[in-house]
Amino acid sequence: MDRPIPTLLGLALANLLNAYGWTSKQLCELADISKSTMSRYLAGEGLTRERLDELGAFMGLGPEKVEGAVLAASVIHPEPPPGRSPVDPTVEEHQVLARTAVRAGLDAYFELRTELRKARAEQALADGHRRWLQLKPFTGDDLRELLQAPIYDQWGLAVVLCRESEKAAADRPPRALELAEAAVQVARRVPGAFGVRLQGSCIGFLGNAQRVCCLLGLAEDSFGETWRLWREGEDDAGLLSEARLLDLEASLRRAQRNFQRAIELHDQAIEAAGPDELGHFLLNKSATLEAKCDPEEALKVLARARQEVDGNRQPRLRWVLLFNEAASRCRMDDARAAEELIAEIRALAVRLRNASDLTRTLWLKSNIDAALGRQEQAITGLEQVQRDFDGLKNPYDYGLSSLDLALIFRGEGRFAEIEAMAARMLDIFTALKIDREALASILLFQEAARSRTLTTEMIERLRQEIAKARTSPSPREGA
Repeated sequence: MDRPIPTLLGLALANLLNAYGWTSKQLCELADISKSTMSRYLAGEGLTRERLDELGAFMGLGPEKVEGAVLAASVIHPEPPPGRSPVDPTVEEHQVLARTAVRAGLDAYFELRTELRKARAEQALADGHRRWLQLKPFTGDDLRELLQAPIYDQWGLAVVLCRESEKAAADRPPRALELAEAAVQVARRVPGAFGVRLQGSCIGFLGNAQRVCCLLGLAEDSFGETWRLWREGEDDAGLLSEARLLDLEASLRRAQRNFQRAIELHDQAIEAAGPDELGHFLLNKSATLEAKCDPEEALKVLARARQEVDGNRQPRLRWVLLFNEAASRCRMDDARAAEELIAEIRALAVRLRNASDLTRTLWLKSNIDAALGRQEQAITGLEQVQRDFDGLKNPYDYGLSSLDLALIFRGEGRFAEIEAMAARMLDIFTALKIDREALASILLFQEAARSRTLTTEMIERLRQEIAKARTSPSPREGA
């Protein structure tokens, strides 16, 4: 004879026992009921919903877990109510109705869970931002010591520190590095599999900060660790962005002049981007195409980015969009089109009050002036750019802007001034201990200026050597 199927509540009780590791004997002892009563309950005989809630409470389970067990049981064994009217559904129809109701209930559950997760994530990030405002005035050892306090053991703070590090990377690389290290310090104290993935994410931002500090060997190691921890950890709520990490690594590959790999990573990031990320990722890809000397493709990507960037809400992305477009126009010998953009580019840079953006805007404007034959304006601007990059401790862009000035001076026969610039560049790059080939190129550049044999080809060759030196491991990395 077939074994009788327990009723709905009996199945729910069995589900609770199995799911939470209880035996019927243990529950009998705790609830002070006999084995025969438990057997009847498991068969659904005499078991009411109120009594099921009481048994759940003995197991330390709240009403929501009991309700979940009942819902699960109803999927397996939907019980039709007794038919009292000729218009009541048949047994088969009731089973269809019950399954539909259960699915609707589950959909509602997951929708509510999603909303709850979203609200809690927003609260965690808001709390993290408040903690960040408390920490913002501090640097160095003071910051590291403060972060040891348990009140800062918050995943939201780690995420906020990463965002602040990325912002600082635009014009304050040392601060970007410090904030990324702080984020990693916080993430290491976040427990569980999510904490592991959070560590990986924070180390990716650390790698980005190392990149802007020209510590490319360390950045390479950081991204290796990022992806190892990302795979080992978990984030089923989607609190962390894999696409953002792909985009940051693409920037590293661009700095290493591995353009093929950079573009592959850009495309992966764009494919996985959220609505607020897409514009940023498209702009970053355009910068890689510009560095690859492919301005036509860069302009195609920028045309798509125009549809995604909200200039009012994202003023710096608007600045990057226009700056990249103007740079690509210049490379295509269309300085007039680039000049049409420069007024808005400058206005945005002033609004953003970012020293590096202001200097780069002036650099671009000076190169446009040079292309349009306004030599004196170009010289005045480039000399200011030199001073700014020197003050910002940015030796590589100081060197590259100096070469733009050298091209103008060569055309005017001002070789003594080029020789003086070469001596200054030699002092800077000798102190950095860059590779011998680059130093040799600077010496040749200096000698050619002295002997008045300097050619545009020699200037462009030195430009390539400086770009190459920028992607070589720094001596601070033990190279």
